[in-house]
Amino acid sequence: MKWSEVRNMYPNQFVKIKVLSSQVNKNQEIIEDMAVIKSVPDELATKELLNSKGDELVYPTAHENIVLEIRQDVGLRRDMKSMKIKYKHGLLLVDITLTLNGRKKLIKNMVLDNEAAKTLISQDAVEDIGIQVDLEDTIVTYFGIGGKEHAYRK
Repeated sequence: MKWSEVRNMYPNQFVKIKVLSSQVNKNQEIIEDMAVIKSVPDELATKELLNSKGDELVYPTAHENIVLEIRQDVGLRRDMKSMKIKYKHGLLLVDITLTLNGRKKLIKNMVLDNEAAKTLISQDAVEDIGIQVDLEDTIVTYFGIGGKEHAYRK
């Protein structure tokens, strides 16, 4: 099934799909053909997306095309003088504050891994301040030792 058909059948909502064919161009995966698994209510879209593995994903039909950003080497650059790093039990730990729409969440003692290719924040850690996937968010595909996973970016 083509994305235009899915958008007509499920306007302005999330759908869970199985990717049947796609092409990768630089840092983007363009989904060409898919099978719809089910419609997903807005309030369940975040958990459903984050539980999707491999060729299954949740995507909002508000987007004209399915273009996934591929992230393999993700880094964080910041003025290290302002970051307070603690050393405990052989680990480097930092406290981070996430802010979205004026709501803040402090996550204490997050492990700092300077060789990690990416850092993902568990949905369970941020759902109490309303961080969840929206129809306008970018869906990102991550590849690593554990395989292919999907996330979203605000």
